[in-house]
Amino acid sequence: MGWSENDLKQIGLRFLVITGTGLAVGFAVFRSAIFVTHLWAFQITMASITVGLFYSVIRTSSLRNALAALLVWCIASNAIVSSHHLWMMVMSFVYVGGLACAVYVYTITVSKNIVRNFASRIASLIVCTAIANALIVFVLALLRIPFERVNLLIVPKAILFNLEVGTLIGVALGIGIELANYAIAKLDRPEKNVEDRG
Repeated sequence: MGWSENDLKQIGLRFLVITGTGLAVGFAVFRSAIFVTHLWAFQITMASITVGLFYSVIRTSSLRNALAALLVWCIASNAIVSSHHLWMMVMSFVYVGGLACAVYVYTITVSKNIVRNFASRIASLIVCTAIANALIVFVLALLRIPFERVNLLIVPKAILFNLEVGTLIGVALGIGIELANYAIAKLDRPEKNVEDRG
């Protein structure tokens, strides 16, 4: 991967700030339910770690390295929470993959200056994570149909519910991304000032 010490510091700081912000907001709203693996609120924890990791690596390195880091996280999360149940593994891969797509679209909108200020960047991530969360439910329902009966009447409700959860995730992690980038810009500035004086 060829990361410098500075790259690793930036990845670590971004990851901690983004993930920490997501978990703090999730805990404030849903309390300890975000740490219970079989409750729906656990997706706040999954989203915080997934977005924190993927964004931190893609912002500092490359898409290939970000996908590699995500694959390692996906395997690790399955080993920790899924009890090796096949459907749980499928859910985890679809969820992590869907969020990665949302963050990738978000990074494109920011890098191409489609969104420029603090509020519009957060709004952009909210839209991306809300749509991703809703689509994830739809895709999982489609994947489950061949193997067992799915009550199609509850799918629209589940999609709307996940749209709301995705909105909350976007707010929390959008703020986390802004805080992380601000912290890194602040830390980089003194080094640049020293270089300018030298």
